[in-house]
Amino acid sequence: MAGLTEPRRRSSPAARSAMRAAAMELGGRPGQRLCAKLRLHGRRTALLRQPLAPPVPAQAPRILGIDEFAFRKGRTYGTVLVDVENSRPVDVLPDRETSSVAAWLHEHPGAEIVCRDRLMAFTKAIKQAAPDALEVADRWHLSKTSRRP
Repeated sequence: MAGLTEPRRRSSPAARSAMRAAAMELGGRPGQRLCAKLRLHGRRTALLRQPLAPPVPAQAPRILGIDEFAFRKGRTYGTVLVDVENSRPVDVLPDRETSSVAAWLHEHPGAEIVCRDRLMAFTKAIKQAAPDALEVADRWHLSKTSRRP
């Protein structure tokens, strides 16, 4: 009966797996409604804590997307790294500094094409850590920053 229960847990591994699947597919409130129909105790906030972060691959994807985002607009920014071919996030960095991005690229070699926005920190990091990678600007940033006649 190994794996049926775990010490000091309120739900079985199978129930947590079902709640994790509902959270990943549906999100908070819809997942909560599904769990209620399945007679699983899954509140919205508990469901949102269920998903596990996927493991960071040892090698960078062939086409890597790098972009910044705001944890708190105007104060704290981070960097998201995306596998462009699969449209899946690869990793999230806590800042948008050149050293952080360069360190990640050193630890995860293999990017042949890097799709990035025009932030100078990303340009420097790519030149330091992946000098053979082809740098391209993504379509969204090109359309938003180019001048229109």
